[in-house]
Amino acid sequence: MLLPVHPQPFQGELLSSWMVRLAFSNVFALHTFYFSLLGYRAPIWNRDIDRHPPFTLLKILQNYTQQTPLAIQSLTLEYYEGILFEALPIFGDTAWLLPAGIYHRTRRRAGIQFCPLCLKNDIEPYYRRVWRLAFCTVCREHCCLMLQHCPNCDSPVVFHRHGMGRIKNTETFALRLCHCCGFDLGMAEPTQVNWPDEESRSIMCGLLNILDGDDWSGRLPSLCSPLSFFYGLRILLGAIGGRNGEKVRVSLSARLGFKIEAEPNLDFEYQSTKARFNLLTAGLWLVSDWPLRFVEVFHEAGFTRSRFSDNLHSHPYWLYVQVALNLDTRPYLPSDPEIAAAANFLVASKIAVTTESLGGLMGIKSDLARRAVVNWKANRSRSDNTQSDG
Repeated sequence: MLLPVHPQPFQGELLSSWMVRLAFSNVFALHTFYFSLLGYRAPIWNRDIDRHPPFTLLKILQNYTQQTPLAIQSLTLEYYEGILFEALPIFGDTAWLLPAGIYHRTRRRAGIQFCPLCLKNDIEPYYRRVWRLAFCTVCREHCCLMLQHCPNCDSPVVFHRHGMGRIKNTETFALRLCHCCGFDLGMAEPTQVNWPDEESRSIMCGLLNILDGDDWSGRLPSLCSPLSFFYGLRILLGAIGGRNGEKVRVSLSARLGFKIEAEPNLDFEYQSTKARFNLLTAGLWLVSDWPLRFVEVFHEAGFTRSRFSDNLHSHPYWLYVQVALNLDTRPYLPSDPEIAAAANFLVASKIAVTTESLGGLMGIKSDLARRAVVNWKANRSRSDNTQSDG
């Protein structure tokens, strides 16, 4: 059975946005619409419905709107599986996803952003799926910073609250209003961003287009899958914005012409929009000429392999190989076969195996060479004893 009014999802719309518009277009409050009219008895709005909506809810939406299962599923954050993350967790912090801080029906954190100019220009206001992502710091259409809070009362955006409580507003225009104070979010003052160069703007907007459905055609770095790229980029941003990245931030600030500030104890997803934009701009500037800029900046800042991560081997290859090759300051430790081969060469050349001769041949420091000589003599002695016993 079709609903009397069943608006189509807009391109790139978020599931919860469409669900609210569906109820409001039929002039129903949310609980009445889904519980009484559609017959869905389970709770909806005390969870992050955009992450993993129940199959029964999706089936009901399909039956009443004639949307295909694939079309409805594409409105959820599962759309980004294989792009931003391998599998989207049911709950908990997730890389690239803004934390909502859900507690019962309240939102303690700003889990969604908005572009005031998009909301202002929408014939019918709606919220985009990409606005849930920490990567989305700027509107690619209007080149202004995304906003996370109502500029009038500083409340996070919780548009579904218009259809709940004692005082309800079931007009579709209500999605443009702050649920707390009623301020028109479409009238918020936009903040234009200053790009360090045209290349930076093009790269970030191109990646935002990919998150909205464009093909990945070997972007940055080349021959890298989107999942590998975004995984590595998130690690790189953590290094720049982390407690060990102060000198890196100073070096990048000098090169890019704006100050890169971050709360060192906060993950990228918990940083302010401005901080996330600056970190992203810096990170994308580094990878746009990979690995030359990365090596130059991190070397200048004295950033070593050990500071980069404790779990380097789990990093994507394009990042791992540059960190291992260029940031590893650990002394070279030759293996026993290498020491034996070098010592045997000295013996065959009628040169005494000493700390100086072995260290000079292998290019290692005197303390390592001293231990290498001791180990070689011990191994040689054991070998001689074994042969004599035989």
